[in-house]
Amino acid sequence: MYFWRTDQLIDDLKHDRVTNTQFKNYYLVGSILMLLSFFILEISPEKPLKLSMANFLINLGLLITWTNIIYKVNCAENGRHFFGRCFALFLPITIKLFVVLLILFLILQTLLQAAGFTSMYTIDGDMNGIETYISGIIFSFLTYWRVYVAMRKINV
Repeated sequence: MYFWRTDQLIDDLKHDRVTNTQFKNYYLVGSILMLLSFFILEISPEKPLKLSMANFLINLGLLITWTNIIYKVNCAENGRHFFGRCFALFLPITIKLFVVLLILFLILQTLLQAAGFTSMYTIDGDMNGIETYISGIIFSFLTYWRVYVAMRKINV
């Protein structure tokens, strides 16, 4: 992997010398840097650092674990188009999952309010602290899992 020498990477890409494992590693490192940047942007006096750090570490674990699982189900180094397939699958899966979970959340909230339970929201409409982190982790897990299922169907 090249971290600075883009000229050499361009040459390797041009002559098909980049392996599937290297593509996966570029994806992982880029995604880890993106997660780290989100973590840095999230740190604020209003949010507990321990909670932000736990969220980051859990998401980092999910990213590394699921990327390697999805890579293996795509036949690892012998697989085809891992990188392209992952990116192509992530968009529609994320959209579908978001819509389904939003609908389920709204139905659940309506049922709870009809049953007399108070809203999960505070007065200003924000979700209470830990629920935000938990819902993000669950969403990430479900997204990776659905990409895995889709990739498995491609390679069966």
